[in-house]
Amino acid sequence: MNNYCHKVYRHGDRSPIKTYPTDPYGESIWPQGFSQLTNAGKRQHFELGKFLRSRYIDGKPYRLLNSSYNRYETEIRSTDTDRTLMSAYSNLAGLYPPADGQIWNDELAWQPIPVHTVQNSLDYLLNMEVDCPSYERIYQGVMHGDEVQQIMTKYKNFFDFVKEKSGKQDVDMSNLWEISDALRCQNIHNFTIPSWAHEKVDGEDVFETMMFLNGPSFALQYNRDDEARLKGGALVGRSVGWLLKLTAPIFKFIIIYSLIKHDDTLAALMGTMNIYDELTPPYASCLLVEIFKKNENKNKSNQYDDYYVKVSYRNDTSVDPYILKLPECPVNCPLLQFIKVTKKNVPDDWKAECIKSKIPVICSFFLFLHFVYLFLHFIYLFIHNVIHSFIRSFIHSLIYFCLFVESVMFQSIE
Repeated sequence: MNNYCHKVYRHGDRSPIKTYPTDPYGESIWPQGFSQLTNAGKRQHFELGKFLRSRYIDGKPYRLLNSSYNRYETEIRSTDTDRTLMSAYSNLAGLYPPADGQIWNDELAWQPIPVHTVQNSLDYLLNMEVDCPSYERIYQGVMHGDEVQQIMTKYKNFFDFVKEKSGKQDVDMSNLWEISDALRCQNIHNFTIPSWAHEKVDGEDVFETMMFLNGPSFALQYNRDDEARLKGGALVGRSVGWLLKLTAPIFKFIIIYSLIKHDDTLAALMGTMNIYDELTPPYASCLLVEIFKKNENKNKSNQYDDYYVKVSYRNDTSVDPYILKLPECPVNCPLLQFIKVTKKNVPDDWKAECIKSKIPVICSFFLFLHFVYLFLHFIYLFIHNVIHSFIRSFIHSLIYFCLFVESVMFQSIE
């Protein structure tokens, strides 16, 4: 088998996801509206594509791909949102400019390459907002736990200030990002953000405090093993499946499997592997999971012994990707050891685990209702039968009494 890479990266620069009541700009200043990839985001992914071409085609440091696009070598999967799909196409334009027989228009250095997707409500691999009751219950427990309450207490004046200035009824660790995201996007694109964002609360700049709290906010969602398991575990499991498949002797072609997603997907994935740094992944950041064959020793009793996994993270375009070391694993992590250290956070059946702890609650609730119904029905029947028997006996007695009285009166008349 040849070497293999599993790339997971965030979309490029975008407009805000939503706004807040006192936002002086709203949606109208963004040419395509909210949640859309900007021209800067397109350039970021085009440059990332060129970097990946340099790394995997030009051989700096690895040569994994042929110089031209081959559908057997690469597969691209995106969430079903405009900004991730457009990021994927921009990335592929940098990775695979047409050459030789793939040039179909002399005036256009671009070629169409397929990007696959799944309906968001069904995409449990990449969409971190897909319904998962078990995760939601864990997350709500975290949000009402001591750690969050300590943060809310420490920054009480800050949250009160932001609530007043933003016009939002409630501002806490779960929704602060809605305000900070709008301000950050406006700031990046050289719009003047409201003056209150740079006022001081407890001696700290409000905008800087917002940016600082983005890290803990993300960590609260994905840094616990049970949270990471339900959010990033399925994706790690899919990656492991690919790694095992690629070590099979019959699997001879190279493949680069690319996933285009969101910051929360990347955070969840790194949380699952216990390598998350508790910082929001920047635009066009990229996690590389690479597998290499160590030697050609054909006498190995186990085919997996020849392979090791290396994980790298590119979150800064000015330097080479950082090498990330998994806990209990060397940098060049043996494949079987990589599987072992990630297994605890990989669900056997994601769908079952997402709903399993809800089923007993639901069943118990309906059993309770059924019991109450049976009990009330029994009381009703009992009362109904008692009353019915009483009335029937009373009527019979009354009839007998009337007959007796009538008989007595008749005898007295005679």
